[in-house]
Amino acid sequence: PTGNLRVLFLTLEFRHGTFSGNGVLAQSQAHGLAKAGHAVLVVSGCPDDLDVTKNDATATMRREISQPGSPGAGAVEVRTLRVPASKWGKLTAQCPWRELADAAHADEPLHERIRSFAPDVVLGIDWHVTPTWRALRRRVWRDSDARETDPNGTGTNSGTASSSSPSHPPPYVYSNYRVFARDGDPTHAAMERDATEESTSVVALCQADADYMCEELSPVGVAVAPGVVIAPLREDVHALATHAQTPTAMTPAESDSRKNCASLERVAPWRLDAVPGHDARFLLTCCVRLSPEKEPERFVSLCAELVRRGVVLGGKSKPGSATTEIVPVLCASTSGEYAETIRAKFLDATRGEGLVCRDFLDARGMERLYRRTVLNVHPCAYDAYGMTVVEAAAFGAPSCVQRGDSVGCCALLSETGGEFVPADWTGEKVDSIADAAEGYLRAGWAGSEDGKSVGSPNVGQASDETAGETAGDETDETAAPR
Repeated sequence: PTGNLRVLFLTLEFRHGTFSGNGVLAQSQAHGLAKAGHAVLVVSGCPDDLDVTKNDATATMRREISQPGSPGAGAVEVRTLRVPASKWGKLTAQCPWRELADAAHADEPLHERIRSFAPDVVLGIDWHVTPTWRALRRRVWRDSDARETDPNGTGTNSGTASSSSPSHPPPYVYSNYRVFARDGDPTHAAMERDATEESTSVVALCQADADYMCEELSPVGVAVAPGVVIAPLREDVHALATHAQTPTAMTPAESDSRKNCASLERVAPWRLDAVPGHDARFLLTCCVRLSPEKEPERFVSLCAELVRRGVVLGGKSKPGSATTEIVPVLCASTSGEYAETIRAKFLDATRGEGLVCRDFLDARGMERLYRRTVLNVHPCAYDAYGMTVVEAAAFGAPSCVQRGDSVGCCALLSETGGEFVPADWTGEKVDSIADAAEGYLRAGWAGSEDGKSVGSPNVGQASDETAGETAGDETDETAAPR
C-alpha cells in the first residue's frame, strides 16, 4: 500500500508501565508515523497492578487518542491489554508474551475496533508480539492458517471471528529492536526465527543486526534482507538540546521533584549550586537498564579502577583551578535482585560516595543529568542502538562506547570529532577501558586550565550536530534506561 496508511502497531511495552527503551522508542515511532500523516492503532501491554487512577488515567486506560499538532498529521490510538505484573519489566523469554497473546485473543471489543480500523499494514515490535499477531489473525480475519500463541503450533487458544471480518489479513512487518538470539538462548533464537518467517518484511536498528538476522535467523531456503531504520531522537529531547547550551538552575520545587531531580542516595553534588561554575561538568554517568545483557558490572569495575587511580572522587587538578571533583552516577529505575546487587557493588566500588538515581528521568531530567556529565559510559559490548549514547551527545556529553559497529548508534557519531570515546568492552580486564577514560578526563582537566569546561573542546559541536542528525518524533513519556 502507498499514501497515508492505517497502521496496526503491536508492542509489548508502550505508554503505561514503561520500563525500557523499547517503550520509549515505540512511542517515538508511533507518533512519528502520525506526524507523517498515517493513522496508528497501538495495541500494547501494561502490568495488571498499575494504578490507573493517577492523572485521570482510568478514562484513557483502555483507549487513548492523541493528535500530533502538525498540519496533516494522523492520530495515535492506544488500546492496552493487562498482563501479570509479576512478569512485567522483562524483555527476555520470561516476559508476558504468552499472556499478551491470550488477552488479545479474548478481547472482543478490540477485535471489533481492528475490523473498523481496517489496517493496511501491521508493525510488530520484537518477537514478543508475533503470537499476539497470530491470535488477532484468527479472531479478526478468520485466518485458519495462523498458528496459536506457541510458535510450534501447540498453543491452547481457539475461536473464530465474526462473519463480518475481512477475508485477507494485511502484511506483517517485523521490527527488531534487539537481536535476543545473540545471548545464546535457543528459545530466543527460535522465537526470532519464527517472527522472521511470519513476516512479509523485516527491519532492524543497525546493520550489524540486519546482517546477523540474514545469516542466522532466516528461514530454511530463504535469504532475508532486513532494512535498517535509524532510531529517532525524541522530539522533546531534541528541543531542549537545541534550545540552549547552558542549563538553568533548579527551583526549590524542582529540587524536591522525583521526576526532574530524581532520588539520589548522595544528593549534595547533584544540586547545581553545589559545584563551582554554573556550567561545570562533573559526573561520570552510566544510564542503562540494570540487566545482564547491558553489562552494568563493567561500569562498576571501571569506577573501582578509576577510584584506585585517583581519577574520580578526588581526581582534581591544582587547587583553585576551574575543575571540580568527578563523581560517578548510576542512573536506572530497574528493580529486582540483580539491580539491587549492582547498586550495592557500585556503592562499594565508589566507597559509598557514588550517586544512585532510581527513577525514570523525563527530558528535563536527562538534560540536567547530561549537561552535568563529563563522560557517559555505555558498558555493553553489543547494543542494537544505544539511545542514551545519542541523548548524552545531544546535550554535549560524549560516551565511552564499544569501538566498531556492534553498538548501532555509533554510525551517527564521529570518533575523530570527539563525539564518543572508543574502547574495547569485550575483554575480561578493565584496564584498557580505564586508560581510555582516564586519558579523556585528564585531557579535559588540561583544557579547563585554559578556561574551558571539563571535557572535550568539541563537545558543544557534537551536541548541535547529533541533535540535528537524529531529530525524531514526539513522545511525552519519561525516559527509561536502554
